Amino acid sequence: MERFGPMGRKHLGVALGLPEGIVRGLVSKLRSLGRVETRQDGCHITPLGVQGLRTQLAELGIESLSEFPAEALGIGPVVVSVHVRKASHRVRLGLEERDLSVRAGAKGAVTLVYTDNTLRMPGVSKDLLSYEPQAARIILSRLDLRQGDVVLLVFADDYYRALEGALLAASALARG
Repeated sequence: MERFGPMGRKHLGVALGLPEGIVRGLVSKLRSLGRVETRQDGCHITPLGVQGLRTQLAELGIESLSEFPAEALGIGPVVVSVHVRKASHRVRLGLEERDLSVRAGAKGAVTLVYTDNTLRMPGVSKDLLSYEPQAARIILSRLDLRQGDVVLLVFADDYYRALEGALLAASALARG
């Protein structure tokens, strides 16, 4: 709702992959907590809802969450990037993050770690700049990467599946 504006229950159901009845209950609960307001044009996130969302993302170590230009990597059609602080020590080969993203409905995910001022795909020793310079430049220009950070690029057929996959993989990294 923060990104797209007001949403009706039907649209929320599609976005969340849930039946309208379940969405009605969720909206009711969020409304009672002061996180959303319902109006004629749909549900609106409140300032308290935005604050709560940002707090939850920060607790997961998520620095940022944004749409990534899919054509830069040749994946997509929609790519969501999630920047997770100080989680590189939890990444093995990036397969776990990919598998979690796919389980959430995404088509796949690419995991990148930032160590020693170098952006790398686990299991590949070269700097991303050497074999995917356009993507590396976009990532490095958009994100304030620090030692030990992780960038997940999750791709799916629609924004909501990519977002869900990104959040699931990022939360698993946060939990270790």
